[in-house]
Amino acid sequence: MSRRTYRTEFPEFGDVPEVAELLSMGMRDESWHNDSCPRIVSPSRSAIVWIEHADPQLREPADGPRFCVQVIGSDDHSEHPFAYIGDDWQCARAAAVAVRELPAGLTDDEAARICSGADVLGLIDGWESAGRIGGHARGVLADWLLR
Repeated sequence: MSRRTYRTEFPEFGDVPEVAELLSMGMRDESWHNDSCPRIVSPSRSAIVWIEHADPQLREPADGPRFCVQVIGSDDHSEHPFAYIGDDWQCARAAAVAVRELPAGLTDDEAARICSGADVLGLIDGWESAGRIGGHARGVLADWLLR
């Protein structure tokens, strides 16, 4: 049995260079044909980058955003907040670079705080002191969250 990828699940999307860039950063293609678009997941499974069709008319919904970066807590991902929603790849990429550093096993409260900006430095400090993230991850997350 072959492995599912965005190319097997969404052949109508053609080449999506943003997927290749995310994969080169250590993220995983977990696309599934029941989703509306390709799904790229962070190594800790704490974030998903959704990439819609390049043509806005072919998106679901039509004219919806091209990129969504979702932070995942402990429950079903459909209810979790978004760190970025929009059409700007550089902004989506910056969010993806940061969220790939998130530790595994986020609580729903942590996911919501990351996206809202509520006491994020306290959250990052707590993760670092508990050994959930290292200094590099702390710097990347702090730089992005305090943007």
